[in-house]
Amino acid sequence: MPSQSLSDPPGLAHIVSREQALAAGLTRDQIRHRVRAAKWTVIATGMYLRSAPTDDHDAMHAQRAVAAAQRIPGAIIIGASAAAVHKLPLVHPLPQHVELSVPHGSWRGIRGSIRRRYLDITSADLVDGPVFLTSVARTVVDVARERPLADALSVGDAAVRRHLVTHDDIAFALQRAAPIKGLRHAAHALPHIDARRESALESWSAAQFIEWGIPLPEVQVTIHDELGLFIARVDFFWREFGVVGEADGLMKYSPDEGGVAAFGREKDRESALRDLGYDVIRWRWADLASRPLVIRRRLEASFTRATGRTH
Repeated sequence: MPSQSLSDPPGLAHIVSREQALAAGLTRDQIRHRVRAAKWTVIATGMYLRSAPTDDHDAMHAQRAVAAAQRIPGAIIIGASAAAVHKLPLVHPLPQHVELSVPHGSWRGIRGSIRRRYLDITSADLVDGPVFLTSVARTVVDVARERPLADALSVGDAAVRRHLVTHDDIAFALQRAAPIKGLRHAAHALPHIDARRESALESWSAAQFIEWGIPLPEVQVTIHDELGLFIARVDFFWREFGVVGEADGLMKYSPDEGGVAAFGREKDRESALRDLGYDVIRWRWADLASRPLVIRRRLEASFTRATGRTH
């Protein structure tokens, strides 16, 4: 059997339907061959991504959402799926199903990998492109309405930090969304959005501080020694207690990026902070996921010790 060419016809989009591929001149066998050869990836029934499968689950969810919206007339990508398309990070996993709003009167429910529901969304809260999806501001509001506080802050912090929206944009989107379920939950979360937090882990940490009811720290604070020399820029600083909090990402000490040297510098930095009398507490993703109460108790113990020293 002669080998089949894997070069694609010109003009095909990155996401292509079976009908578009056939119209471009490919046969069904050629489509199947591309999938078997891992040149194309099936992302929905009859929809393909013209690239190999990837371990980036957020990116794959976003591609699935775009593919689903292309096949359903009037569909709008919403909620966590819209966050994935906008490349806004969530702390908790994306839902198993792609989230779409469908026109009023359309069938609603879960079918296949798609959850269809109806949301009243104004034109001011829509982005019109290859598909419709909620604007960044409305996406932040919907995530804050429906998902844990950690996700609301992670998405909101990233959106403002990247200058995609302002706090006012989000506030106006919240007003336009009324009345809708979960607005009180969103209204509680949105004032805590802070663009100075630099990662989803820092956003998650802030959500924990709020839920624990402990004092909220200053964020991204530069610390100098008695001579005014720079010592460190820290993630969190409880100035009144002399406590530094550091949220360490998993890639911070990657061996491929000089991780051994970076780790050594970090240890020197921590020693310098401790020499100034600061208590340094650090945690990683795994710590917040598996033992958050340990972090809470360590912070509270440091606050208690500091209070005792001031009396």
